[in-house]
Amino acid sequence: MNYDFGTKIREVRKAKKLSIAELSEKSGVSNGMISQIERNTVIPSAVVLAKIARALGQSVSYFFGEEGLEDSIVLCKKGEHKKIKRSNNRGYIELLTPKGRRQIELIKVVIYPGIDRNNDPVSHPGEECGIVIQGTLTVIVNQNKYCLQEGDSIQFDSTIPHCYLNEGETECISIWAEQPYTW
Repeated sequence: MNYDFGTKIREVRKAKKLSIAELSEKSGVSNGMISQIERNTVIPSAVVLAKIARALGQSVSYFFGEEGLEDSIVLCKKGEHKKIKRSNNRGYIELLTPKGRRQIELIKVVIYPGIDRNNDPVSHPGEECGIVIQGTLTVIVNQNKYCLQEGDSIQFDSTIPHCYLNEGETECISIWAEQPYTW
C-alpha cells in the first residue's frame, strides 16, 4: 500500500503559508528531508512524520486518510448555529459544532427559569463536561444533586443517569462538551 505523504504535507504547508524553511524550524526536520518527502523521493519514518504533523497542526492519521484539509477545519459563525427546541419548551440547545467529522461536540444549553418536573434522567455512551455562563444550574447525576453557579463547571461519565434543571429565577446559559457527539 502506497501513501502520498509528500503531496499532503505540501498541501497543508502551503495552505498554512509556510515555507519549507519555516516548517523545518517548527518541526526540527531538515529542509532537505522535507523537500525530499514532498517530492516523494523519501518515505518519512514515523518519528519524522509525527514531528511534521505536529508542526502543521495535524494528526498523524490525517496523512494516512482520505479526508481533505477543508474537512478538518469547520468554522461556524455567530447566527449560523443550529437551534433545537427542547421538547418541554423550557429552553433550547444550540449546536456549536454542527458539521464535519468530529470526535467531540460543543453545545450551548439555554434553560428558562422554573423547575421542570418532567426532566427524566438520561444516559448515553461517553462523557461530558459543562460550565455555567449565566444563572444557576442544578445537575443531577446518579440521583446526586449539584448546584452550579456562574463560572462553576462539572464533568462526568455520561453513562450515569443525569439531567439538568433551572431552579433559579433567571435564564440559565451553559456550554457543554460531549464525547462522542450525540446531536
